[in-house]
Amino acid sequence: MGTAVMTPRERIEAVLWRRTPDKVPFAPYIEMVPRGSFSRELQNRGMALWTFRTRIMRSVLPHCLSETWTEGDLSVHAVHTPVGTVTSTTRHGLSRNAARERAVGEKGLITAPEDFAPVIAMLDDEEILPDYAVYDWTKLDLGEDGHVRV
Repeated sequence: MGTAVMTPRERIEAVLWRRTPDKVPFAPYIEMVPRGSFSRELQNRGMALWTFRTRIMRSVLPHCLSETWTEGDLSVHAVHTPVGTVTSTTRHGLSRNAARERAVGEKGLITAPEDFAPVIAMLDDEEILPDYAVYDWTKLDLGEDGHVRV
């Protein structure tokens, strides 16, 4: 009697639980797998999908006001705290992969000594809350094709 054929997800989970899979899983990070027919061919041959990181927590700043706006190809993010405002900027659309939202941080929150107080106020105000929606949707999307890593 032969061993039952495992799904890509079952192979990964067998290894994680120190069990023996029916064959060695090939499971690159999903973000590193090329799209299109090549990916489909690899999946048809048994490649699993393994998420690089999936969030299960979210950060909130209950006593700060955040706003984001666009100026051309720049996104400006401002955080207004009780002790001042800080901004960061991100440049979008820098490559042929612009549709994938490739972006480069242009300016961080701290660029001068006066930025420390508002950033410290943000850190003091931050609350971390559970948020399982991204995990649940990713797990639903992958199904038996892979494993969601947190």
